[in-house]
Amino acid sequence: MINPFDHLVEADRHHIWNRMIIADSEAFAAGDWRMIEDDFCAERFEGLRAMGSANPDEWQIAFPTLESYRDSWLVLSAEFRKQKFVGL
Repeated sequence: MINPFDHLVEADRHHIWNRMIIADSEAFAAGDWRMIEDDFCAERFEGLRAMGSANPDEWQIAFPTLESYRDSWLVLSAEFRKQKFVGL
């Protein structure tokens, strides 16, 4: 995965992309929530689902707490890791 943001020009976006894409993907593939748990603020967390739409008016809160998001993330990660991939 190549970060589309230049670390010299858009350092904040570069860092956020690394955390949201690379770090989360690696943690998900490993099933290790601890790798990313500090990226979230539990007190202010709301997890959205876009419902297949680019229109934010159609998005819905799917995870009212960080714990509910974490639990779903762990289940989906475990299901993902059971899959067999070509070449692996």
